[in-house]
Amino acid sequence: MEALYIIGIILIISGFISWAWVQGIDRAMRDFPDYKGEDLFDEVPKKKEQWDDNKQHTEQNFKI
Repeated sequence: MEALYIIGIILIISGFISWAWVQGIDRAMRDFPDYKGEDLFDEVPKKKEQWDDNKQHTEQNFKI
């Protein structure tokens, strides 16, 4: 009988997590309708002039 309680608790918790996840996806789709996710894994190659070559920080700035 206690196994049934444990299974019930697991189902309730996983149901709540699933509901919250779906609500988050729905809110993201509603608030950002034009987002396609292309920048998620850097699928769009960057041009050389868009690279972040931060030349302000060099090794001499970090010596101890």
